Amino acid sequence: MSNAANATALEDARARFARKARAYNALVWLHRYSGLVIMLFLILAGVTGSILVFRNELDAALNRDLFAAPVAAPMAAPAAIADAVAQAHPEWQLVNVPLILVPGQSLAMRVVATAPAAPLSFDQVFIDPHDGHLIGTRAVHTGWDRRHLVEGLYEFHYTLLAGTAGRWFMGVIAIVWFLSNLLGLYLTFPQRAPFWKGWGKMWLVRRGTRFARFCLDLHRASALWLFIGLFVIALTSVEMNLYDELFVPAVNAVWEAPKTPFDEGEGAPSKKVVAPKISFAAALQEAASRAAKDHPGWVPDFATYAPELNLFGVSFIRSETDTYSALGPAAYYVDGASGAVTFRDDPYNEGARGAVMRSLYPLHSGRIWGWPTRSLVFILGLVTVVLSLTGLYVWWRKR
Repeated sequence: MSNAANATALEDARARFARKARAYNALVWLHRYSGLVIMLFLILAGVTGSILVFRNELDAALNRDLFAAPVAAPMAAPAAIADAVAQAHPEWQLVNVPLILVPGQSLAMRVVATAPAAPLSFDQVFIDPHDGHLIGTRAVHTGWDRRHLVEGLYEFHYTLLAGTAGRWFMGVIAIVWFLSNLLGLYLTFPQRAPFWKGWGKMWLVRRGTRFARFCLDLHRASALWLFIGLFVIALTSVEMNLYDELFVPAVNAVWEAPKTPFDEGEGAPSKKVVAPKISFAAALQEAASRAAKDHPGWVPDFATYAPELNLFGVSFIRSETDTYSALGPAAYYVDGASGAVTFRDDPYNEGARGAVMRSLYPLHSGRIWGWPTRSLVFILGLVTVVLSLTGLYVWWRKR
């Protein structure tokens, strides 16, 4: 090959290398500045998300005067207590009743007013499971006092307390975060051979280095070791924040949506409160008979009543100590007029669509495999904060 040809080949190689370098630098810039734009919101979401892993436990600890009950006397059946409460307070319509008794804990029931013209100042009542007397009430809404702190944290985590606009905004933040995670993974891939030797170094945090180098190593390594968890949290964040706008249409494009009693449209029920002709106990008995065929040995977890539909719902779980794992409970809906099961929401027997639809909350909250995955989600929230702060520091040092 002539000297001219060699020079041309060398020049072409240099040009290709320069193009690859420019493309790589552009991706680094995109990852860096997209991270800076969403950093504050990721820190807020990470901190509040880690706290909300213990949402129920924190609420009970802050409001022991409502959640605690005596442990000495024998406890009555929850459905029987619900029916007794309904009879004692005709101005209340019970809409959510827990069906698992825990010694030392009250029954936290949700209520609405039976007469819309006479609204209640509360929507949650706490009942002693031994004799059915009222321990206390509260209105569930956002706030920063101990009664409402947990709900306030949840709404802040979900919408920044900005309603639908805040939910959409956090959905966009989640999309940027999801894409930035994928881009960050790609940027850890070595640009030169050997691939595995070069990539293996990215998984390490080297000791004895300068603080800036330590932050860069920590940023890369923690993101790589926990990439799957971060990927799942980011993806489910997108899907939960943009549930009706993005997730449901995407699922319906793959699987046909079944008809449910909760569908809106023609023939939708009125919003008035309807008094059922059957009791919670009767609805529980009918639902349990049907659930025993599909899930032998499962136990009832909670019962609901939708006044505008005149429809009871009873949810069943694997055991009393496994309140929400896998895809969550299986629910059976009983008509309040006829007393018959008219609809089943069972992700374990409804094919892929049911499993996908019901996977979001267990995956995002970490409840899918109990305490191990809840602990992982707690760690992922803190790691999100660490990634944001180390990324900020590395950027600042490079500036």
